[in-house]
Amino acid sequence: MVRLPHKKYQKPKSPSKKDPNVKRTEKDVKRIVIHKKNEDVLKETKERYRLIIETIPYGIGECDTSGTITFSNNILLSIIGYNRSEYIGKKIWDFFESEEERQGLEIYFSKIVREKSIPSPFISKMRTKDGRSITFQVDWNYKRNQLSNVTGFVYVFTDITDRERSEKDLRNSEARYRTLVETSPYSIILADLNGNITFCNQQTLRSHGFERLEDILGTNCFDLFAPESRQRAALPRLCHRRN
Repeated sequence: MVRLPHKKYQKPKSPSKKDPNVKRTEKDVKRIVIHKKNEDVLKETKERYRLIIETIPYGIGECDTSGTITFSNNILLSIIGYNRSEYIGKKIWDFFESEEERQGLEIYFSKIVREKSIPSPFISKMRTKDGRSITFQVDWNYKRNQLSNVTGFVYVFTDITDRERSEKDLRNSEARYRTLVETSPYSIILADLNGNITFCNQQTLRSHGFERLEDILGTNCFDLFAPESRQRAALPRLCHRRN
């Protein structure tokens, strides 16, 4: 039997840190770790953004510089009644109620893309999928890339139909009140706690010889009474002060 010469085991040498291959490997590992951390941060940021967009009670949408809709949150879809496939990819003016309003927005949109106008809200009407006419307000701003070039728009869509109806009812109520006050055959005066006049109707002006409301404002209403009646007219106010 032939015996082979015995060789002593030698532990492999650790690569030297001076070895350029080792330095290159360390840099690659660091680069991978940093990239992974950045990806995790980006993923977390995107999820936070998504939760905010889907939680706030306002419609959020995005469109490109041609007016084509590229994004919508669920709230906006629920307001207008369309599903995502029916809304995404359409022009933002496709859903306006009248042809005049559609053309108006298309012209306005082209202007802000061209002139980079300062963002300002606008109010208009649209028809929902179930046929309802709603009044809405849109607040918007530009989307820009890393070079600050405009790539599109983001907008907040608010249904203000109920608010507009309430404001209209209030205006109608005020108009009715004003008509009743100004056509009343009796003097009507509003005064503060000291008796100084803050408002009166036309009949009051005519009865006391004033031409304009400004001429009587600030006058103490008790000065309008005859001298012999002033004390009796002021008595309820004196009693109220004592109590």
